[in-house]
Amino acid sequence: MRLSNTMLALVALNCSLTVSTLAQNRPNLIFILTDDQGVESIEGPYWPNEMGCVTPTLRELAKQGVSFTNCRVNPNCSPTRAALMTGRNACDTGVNGVLGRFTGGENPCTGDPLEGDGARVTNRLGLQTHEKTIAEVLRYLEEDGYYTILVDKWHLGYNEDDEDLGLLPTQQGFHVSYDWMATICEDEPREVGDEHMVDAYEWAVNVVNNRPWVEGEPMPYALFFHTITPHRRHDDGGGYLWWRVDQTLCPVSHGWWGYDPGDPNGGGNRKRFIQNVEAIDTVIQRMLRNLGVIENVENEWPYIETSNTMVFFLADNGTDDKVSSYGRNAAKNSTFEGGIKVPLFVMGEGVPGNTQNPIEDTRLINHVDFFDTIADIVGASPSERDNEYGDFPRRGISFADSIGYGSPVDPRAFSLSSYGNRVWVDDPPPAKWVDIWRVAFVWDHYKLVCNSGSVGLDDMSADEFYDLGAAGETVDLTKGYMSVEQMSAYLHMRDRLVDEWPTAVSVAHPAVPGVFTVDHFITYQGGQTYVLVAYIQNDNGEMTWVYDEFFDLTADPDREYDLLAGQMTQFETATYNQLAAEMEEMVLDGDAAPDVRVLDVPCTSYLIMRSDSSEVTAQLTLGHENVEDYGGDEVEYRARLKFEFPGTFELPPGFEWTDLVDAQIIVAFKRDSVAWNQEGYYDHDTDTGLITIHRMTTASTSDLFNSNNYETGELGLVDLPPHIIPDPPGAIRAVPMPVGAPVSFGHSEALGTLAEGWAIQTTANYGVLLKAQRLGEGANTLPGDQHVHFLKQAVLRLTFERD
Repeated sequence: MRLSNTMLALVALNCSLTVSTLAQNRPNLIFILTDDQGVESIEGPYWPNEMGCVTPTLRELAKQGVSFTNCRVNPNCSPTRAALMTGRNACDTGVNGVLGRFTGGENPCTGDPLEGDGARVTNRLGLQTHEKTIAEVLRYLEEDGYYTILVDKWHLGYNEDDEDLGLLPTQQGFHVSYDWMATICEDEPREVGDEHMVDAYEWAVNVVNNRPWVEGEPMPYALFFHTITPHRRHDDGGGYLWWRVDQTLCPVSHGWWGYDPGDPNGGGNRKRFIQNVEAIDTVIQRMLRNLGVIENVENEWPYIETSNTMVFFLADNGTDDKVSSYGRNAAKNSTFEGGIKVPLFVMGEGVPGNTQNPIEDTRLINHVDFFDTIADIVGASPSERDNEYGDFPRRGISFADSIGYGSPVDPRAFSLSSYGNRVWVDDPPPAKWVDIWRVAFVWDHYKLVCNSGSVGLDDMSADEFYDLGAAGETVDLTKGYMSVEQMSAYLHMRDRLVDEWPTAVSVAHPAVPGVFTVDHFITYQGGQTYVLVAYIQNDNGEMTWVYDEFFDLTADPDREYDLLAGQMTQFETATYNQLAAEMEEMVLDGDAAPDVRVLDVPCTSYLIMRSDSSEVTAQLTLGHENVEDYGGDEVEYRARLKFEFPGTFELPPGFEWTDLVDAQIIVAFKRDSVAWNQEGYYDHDTDTGLITIHRMTTASTSDLFNSNNYETGELGLVDLPPHIIPDPPGAIRAVPMPVGAPVSFGHSEALGTLAEGWAIQTTANYGVLLKAQRLGEGANTLPGDQHVHFLKQAVLRLTFERD
């Protein structure tokens, strides 16, 4: 199949579009996103390519630009794609797992849609229409917008047959889109060929080459070539999960016709996957040549400068776990590096680098960074980036300065990836659906993996902690002994994670690892060095010296011979006694302990009030109800919380008030404004605006809506996802916020300062005010119920960190 009459008509129709002017200095943008292609399945100057894929186009393109070798995304597709579009994490957009459309059946392309509540719920978990996408930014740039094109895989929401939910790509900023579901199923898996792959690129070339013209020049274009290849298809009837592709698309033979029918899940599937990778490499080459971006000069594919085009290449997650060289449990759908670390390079207009001088950039890149990076490249103003409905915080940090655009910025310190799934477990009985929500948090050379939406505070025994610069992911430090430095890094990351993912809240004190080590050195004149290694037991913050080891580092730098296990000399004994006495004092004073400590102060007083001045005590409710056209008078709920410190508030041993770095307020989620299975959910439920904390300045409880009674400055905030469904039907992957899930408002130095004052004052404090923004005004109003309910289980968490 080639371009249909309908597609050609669509192209012709859009050629009639006009804009006011053309920005000559803005490059065309091509963003290539492949599906399930990790760093082990691509050639390039900086990728390991353990699978031996032959990708000459991608190799040569990467050589001409900047390769980012420290890029991480989510381990499955929909959450990554939502983050690319919005610059926001999965817990912000609500797109936490793979969005389904069909129940399956023998033919996944013609299977019945999800029936009843299942269909309606899953459709509302797509990328909501009030999110600002990068396609909308590009399309509606003042005076000189881009012609925006999406090719192939959207995977961020669908409309129902009888209801337009506004979730299609052409309703979220794209002029035109190529629907992969409409054509991919026309491929015959038992025959050689991949018409879908070829159709997609030919459609893209035709749309770009026939885009609208303005003042005698074609509009700048932004082509998001988000191919579904090399994602597995479905069983072709012979046990293969990847379909055969035309041999002419694969320049190097890997035994195309030598499949072993008796080994469908072994070498055969891996060969087919490699063929798909090599075929999409060929398709990308043909597409860029036909668009005039590259030319063939001795198979090096140099960039054509007159094309004024920038090319991004990225994968949405790691290689499929059925074929990855990293193993089934460390590839796609895992938070291991094989599931989240992906190839990224940028080449073309204004980008430094050339084939003789390929550039590697090791700065941390996350999937949320592309929104502001692209916005910087095209010079979008803050107002053009911001959401007209209200505050929807973006999490990205632009890396445009690394590719020749914009001013230098401080690179990100942390990278976050999230994984969500719902699995059917029947052992042990009774059978039930189990939610799996994990986040991977990378800081410098450390990596933390933990739960992200438990009922109650996270049990830290489920955490994983790795030193990527030492043993990679082969040694989980929580299952052994950490040094006090590693323990401090672990607790710091565990505490700071909530700033990126508000439901990943742990208990206040570390439960594991139960033992960590502290090194205490002494060096004598002449360089003779000894070290005492003390193993410290951590029992809910109380430190006890368990046992120790003693080494002569000058004679034994690898610490193989514990002097305590043999006969020590008089000098060694004296040295040991001196170090042991000093270590004992350090343990008693709290100095031989992690440099991070968190304490919780419970909330003792709740006051919830409606905007009509009636006091509400039943539950902690925040936000707006009956907004706009949904009947009744609009009302708002606000709350005052008070945290009473005991008369003798004790700091952790070895810490002072000067070590208090900040504080956060943590509440416990109950339910959204309308439960998904309640009458009226489909018409009434909507997003809840940004919830902020403010300092109360009076003891008066008569009016929480009078701005004279509180300060306008924010002491913390949280952006809840839309359509929170704690107990969704069937296998639907909803937001990880079950009833009782803790939600952090994030760290705040100002709140910490306020808490310190409360702790030392002798009179009662006035507490803090919690309120939610109203989303939109006038024509840009989100109608429905913009509020949320919490349990009365709030705490004020204080974070202490010492140098």
